[in-house]
Amino acid sequence: MNDSARESAGSETPIPWREWDGDAFAAARRDDRPILLYLTAGIGHITHLFELYVLADDEVAELARERYVPIRVNVFAQPDVYERYNQGGWPSLCLLSPEGDLLHGRGRATARQMRELLPQVADYWAEHGREIRNRIEERGRQELPRLRAPEPGELTDPAPLEGIRHDAIAHYDTRYHGFGRAPKFPMPELLLFLLEDTEQEYAQLALTALEALRVCPLHDPLAGGFFRYAATETWAQPQFEKLASVNLALLGAYVEAFRTTGEQRYENVARGIVSYLERTLADESGAVRAGQDSESTPGHAGDYYGWSREEVISALDEDDDLAAVALTYFGVSPHSLIAGEASRAYLEERVPPGQIAMRLTKTEEAVVESLAKARERLKRARDDRDSPPVNETRLVADQGRAAGVYAQAALVLNEPGLLQRAFALADTIWEKGRRDGGGLARALGDPPDTTYLADLTEVALGSLELYRVAGRGTDLVHAVHLVSEAFNLLGDEDGVGCFDHLARDREHGAVARPYTPFDANSRLLHATAVIAALTQSRDWHTRALELSAGLAMQRMRNRLRDAAYGRALRRLVHPPLMVDLIGTDSGALRRRLVVEAPAGTLLRAFDPEQATPWTPADKYENAAAATAEAVVYVGGRATELLRDTGEILERLQETR
Repeated sequence: MNDSARESAGSETPIPWREWDGDAFAAARRDDRPILLYLTAGIGHITHLFELYVLADDEVAELARERYVPIRVNVFAQPDVYERYNQGGWPSLCLLSPEGDLLHGRGRATARQMRELLPQVADYWAEHGREIRNRIEERGRQELPRLRAPEPGELTDPAPLEGIRHDAIAHYDTRYHGFGRAPKFPMPELLLFLLEDTEQEYAQLALTALEALRVCPLHDPLAGGFFRYAATETWAQPQFEKLASVNLALLGAYVEAFRTTGEQRYENVARGIVSYLERTLADESGAVRAGQDSESTPGHAGDYYGWSREEVISALDEDDDLAAVALTYFGVSPHSLIAGEASRAYLEERVPPGQIAMRLTKTEEAVVESLAKARERLKRARDDRDSPPVNETRLVADQGRAAGVYAQAALVLNEPGLLQRAFALADTIWEKGRRDGGGLARALGDPPDTTYLADLTEVALGSLELYRVAGRGTDLVHAVHLVSEAFNLLGDEDGVGCFDHLARDREHGAVARPYTPFDANSRLLHATAVIAALTQSRDWHTRALELSAGLAMQRMRNRLRDAAYGRALRRLVHPPLMVDLIGTDSGALRRRLVVEAPAGTLLRAFDPEQATPWTPADKYENAAAATAEAVVYVGGRATELLRDTGEILERLQETR
């Protein structure tokens, strides 16, 4: 798997990194040396600093070569290793026994700390390795989390949806907005959970957080899109790498915010994300690449995204009027200096246009016009710089996410080209991302040695959303096929839910231990609940209930990470709104429903050209007619045949 357009600095260190494979573990056992495991995405300022100033340190490198078997794992390529060993994110550093048992782990360290740590652990292993092995064998290796059904009478959370809501409020930052403390992430899944809530209080909480994200340093005001996270609770010190997964999820949140409010500020952000994804992360075929690095030159965080006051003024062609507006608006000042930079700051919306108008005795319209000019010139100047490289990996999960969110954005933003892109991505996955023997490859163009639950669920959810928006029967068939494969290939016969990946012929270290991840199984529940509704299958509904019960047992261990579970559970415990669209001329009606129907409304197509085993053309006698009719399901009960779009929407809105 291709790490990046530019090889990570870690590959240039004097450490002879090995793959996570049988040869590396055999060497460790043969020489009885511990393993130095380095988990990295190969991008990000912190990663580059660690590789430049710690891993490239001569003494650290010599210790790694002489006393350890060093293994480097790309977290995009091998999420199973990352899930089991990560120490709070990437980069992570783990010292393992030759069998892969964790001896010591940490997020990162200084060169001085590594010079002390590496010989200490190596010496201790040389002296006590046999004793440590015996102790591990006697007590047994720690089991990884497994979903299980509750025992009869075992207490479970009686109202998990309420619990997720209350957790969101309890962790909401009322001063700076968003959720949690430093480091601060945008948490798009939680935003979507709240946006879809029928209680206005919770939806408003999400809208307020989205507005805070719009004006904070995490949002790139020139090219669009969002950086990965901020180092502080005030959203200051953004970490400038951009990931496709984060931006696709945030695109879904901003599209939904615009759909429900009609406010242009949310539309503008959504269009900016689309522009960034299409111009920067899309390759020549339209596939979405995994992300973009934080900087052009490793170790120099401000070389692309940073601005001094002089650079701003120069980019604006010495126009004093534009400079006054731009410097005030973007807050280029010592307050926003990039860490490690003497004069370069990041851009953010520090002062709203209305306040700038009062300060500079201008009209707000004039300020807005000046800002548009300033943005255009600043972007042009930044485009002349060497841009950070793009990670060339085309993750199959990202293609699935893009197919789903592009489909919705196409109708809500009135951008038909995005729907064609969604179709192309979905078809590419099926043509180039399938794995012999079932399942999906991790990335397009890479020979797979396993299949991952997260990839199956993301592609299935994207296909289900594409079916909802466009009514193409193939997408529903593919979604059902992928979720069936998840249960058939990865199902835990001794519990509930699915393992994170298909076991290889020989596994190493903690990867050999079975693990049913909460997050991926929550997404699986979402897909299963939607399929149960669309197919009206009792078997699928029973499977969803069993999986939900297993997830309920682990929810309290995953607080603030349980929004995906909440979104899925909402579709399971509250009978979903569903509309059967009948006839070959239902496109306009479908578009209205996608844009105006309550969140979560499912749409099925009854059209001979899009028939599936669950939506046969002969269910309704008018299915082949050039008409547009509908039957609305509310609480599992069907209405009479409806033809008026306004009445259909009225029936749906009555349930909110």
